[in-house]
Amino acid sequence: MTALLVIIAVLAVVGGAAVAAVLATRAVKSNYERSNQVVPGFTTAAPSAWLGSHDPEARLHRRLIDAIKALHANQQFDTFGTYLDLRVELEQQAVAIDNELVAVAAIPLAQRDAPLAKLTAAVESIERAVGELAATSAQNAADQLQRTLDGLRERTSTLEQARAALDEIEESTPPPTQATEQPGSAAEGG
Repeated sequence: MTALLVIIAVLAVVGGAAVAAVLATRAVKSNYERSNQVVPGFTTAAPSAWLGSHDPEARLHRRLIDAIKALHANQQFDTFGTYLDLRVELEQQAVAIDNELVAVAAIPLAQRDAPLAKLTAAVESIERAVGELAATSAQNAADQLQRTLDGLRERTSTLEQARAALDEIEESTPPPTQATEQPGSAAEGG
């Protein structure tokens, strides 16, 4: 009976370890596949091997991933209408370029140069657009911050003027005199 319980316990531990290993493997694989997506949430046709490959298509694929990550790092692209529209358009273009990279990878090596040159220029244009949009949104944010600071300074200045006026009133008003007892105000016994 004891031997049976030991065997069951060992099987439970081994089975639990196997289940944990399978779940951990799935989580790692899922994270790896997500890191290969040009746009988060959109599956890519690019092979996972491109994350570590030195092939030109793979490097361009990773540059697209980095450009879109930079785009997503700026939260203004998530909230403002114009910026949101631009972000979506850039994401769609990046996915289309990535799909073309996958197609070019299937072409014989001798015929890849011209398509790769065009795709390199397209990736560079995406990177440039992301950089320009980030600079523009940063400038807009700086302008917004400057307007906020100007308003704050104006309110602070108004508050300081009000305090100065109160100080002047306090300085020009004589201090109150000691009140003397009025007849009938003293506590009378009775």
